[in-house]
Amino acid sequence: MKKKIYFKPLVIVIILFLILRFPYRNYIYDNHIFDFYIADTSPNFLAIFLCVFFERMTSKHNDGLFIICLIVLGAILTYEIIIQPYLFAQTYDSKDIVASLLSFPICFFLCKKIENLDMTDALAFKIDFNKIK
Repeated sequence: MKKKIYFKPLVIVIILFLILRFPYRNYIYDNHIFDFYIADTSPNFLAIFLCVFFERMTSKHNDGLFIICLIVLGAILTYEIIIQPYLFAQTYDSKDIVASLLSFPICFFLCKKIENLDMTDALAFKIDFNKIK
């Protein structure tokens, strides 16, 4: 697998993460703007992409994409549910859990698209309109 194909997406996600995490979030909080929880949940949503892209780019072995995404999701959910509320005494936020769960399938299918893998499932099918007349 070509590891370099994940460099540009990783850089884009890092830049997006930093913009949404710091200047955007501070601006939204300072001005009391309701942005449909984008400022609150964007770090969790993008964390799955960061971890998976970084792992796919740096790994020396070719593990299954679904397993990698699932392990990253499990690690982030463990942090959100167990580590953050009990060790760091921060509040439990269900919106962060939902954002992580939503980013899991999006990241999986985006990685499949990046790698040009064959997506032979119910969500990816082709209709040849030339044969239909």
